[in-house]
Amino acid sequence: MTTSSQLPSPGDVVSVRFGLMDRTGAKIRPGGGLPSRRFNQSREYFVFTPLT
Repeated sequence: MTTSSQLPSPGDVVSVRFGLMDRTGAKIRPGGGLPSRRFNQSREYFVFTPLT
């Protein structure tokens, strides 16, 4: 499990493994964190959007 000090803050850019649309694999791409730190601490996941 990730500790709160390891959670990215909203707007942070990190490397994320995103699945391909055709589900044949995945690629590591830059991703931006979306929700607030409070949202992320109350869940076991973090929401990212791919950056292109």
